[in-house]
Amino acid sequence: MVTIVVTKRAKPEKPAKPHKDFPLTQRSDGRWVKKVRGKIHYFGRDADNALAEWLRVKDHLLHGEEAPPAKDGTTLRDVVNDFLDEKMERHKADKISLSTFQGYYNAGKFLDQWKGQWPLSILTRKDFVKLGTKIAKGRSKVTQRNLISFIRIILQHSKHLTGEDFPHINALEKPTKKDIRVERNAKPLRMFEADEIRTIIGAAGVQLRAMTLLAINGGFGQTDMANLLESAVDLETAWIVYPRGKTGVYRRCPLWTETVDALREAMTHTKEIRATVKLDPECRKLVFITKNGRKWVRTQQSAKRAAIAGEDSLDPMLNTVDSVATEFAKLLRKLELKTHGRNFYALRHTFLTIGENANDQKAVNFLMGHIDSGMSDAYRERFDDERLKRVTDYVHDWLFPPKRIKGTVKRKPKAR
Repeated sequence: MVTIVVTKRAKPEKPAKPHKDFPLTQRSDGRWVKKVRGKIHYFGRDADNALAEWLRVKDHLLHGEEAPPAKDGTTLRDVVNDFLDEKMERHKADKISLSTFQGYYNAGKFLDQWKGQWPLSILTRKDFVKLGTKIAKGRSKVTQRNLISFIRIILQHSKHLTGEDFPHINALEKPTKKDIRVERNAKPLRMFEADEIRTIIGAAGVQLRAMTLLAINGGFGQTDMANLLESAVDLETAWIVYPRGKTGVYRRCPLWTETVDALREAMTHTKEIRATVKLDPECRKLVFITKNGRKWVRTQQSAKRAAIAGEDSLDPMLNTVDSVATEFAKLLRKLELKTHGRNFYALRHTFLTIGENANDQKAVNFLMGHIDSGMSDAYRERFDDERLKRVTDYVHDWLFPPKRIKGTVKRKPKAR
């Protein structure tokens, strides 16, 4: 005899709510709903957007009234899209770089994923305090500061659409200078000692050796190296003269004998590469190029990301290729000198740290290409070369201490 056992069909578990006080219920198809006065009202599948719409219309529905359209239909997404359209036009007019636009785009995307469909009129100060908490998770203080700065600029743009200043910008607080200092002081020093730099110079390849010497000779960074033109380098007078690309600040740097020798060898090596590979057009006059005829630091669009995003996307899909940092990191690992925060840019930190001991901060700033925001910059027509040499000579003697001859006594200089 066959016995048929009939079991009750298990009820599917109800979808979990974002929190226990969430006023809406999610259907099996993913839509959030609310039954009001015997009628089911639908609010979409996104929980945040559904809650925003419910809060906007609930008083009308509870009183049996038809919910009116939003008082101000402008959403956060509208602001982001209008802002990015304007910035893209500025990029096309060469007023901002593509990498700057990428920063704006990333901040706009972050806002859109947060509450893009929410009308501005229902966003509260509390929402932006919570946004600050969200931004703080897993990000350094400097990264938080930069992202919040971009977001604030986007929110200020809302005035062009609504005619009013956005009231909750100040609720999104940036980390203070103290916060950033405390975080930085908790990390290892971002600099190298003299013996470590000498070890790096001795082990580096032709081009990386010249780059390392330039970095500690005058505070050059990776992008400075990648964009350095042959016309800016005078090996006979041992000077580099050019405006820094990042800031446009005019820059002069005296070169050590060691740096001149390394640059001469590197420039010869570059000529050999030019003769054997197909060059990118922008690499024909550069001091340094990779073995494949590319810039050492370059920004390029990702074809894979572009295919996914589609032609209408405003995302530049930029990837930064920094071969200087990559090759330098490999060398540090090989020499067992790689520690947290110590990379090629740490050589620039080292130059400033040691160069400041020459007691001429203005000269150090000038060598590094820093912007002088004081009034004196508008009046200064030239900078004394001797002041620059005193700084670079001081760093040189720290890196390559003068050898003392046996039997000689170091005398104190006579007072004038």
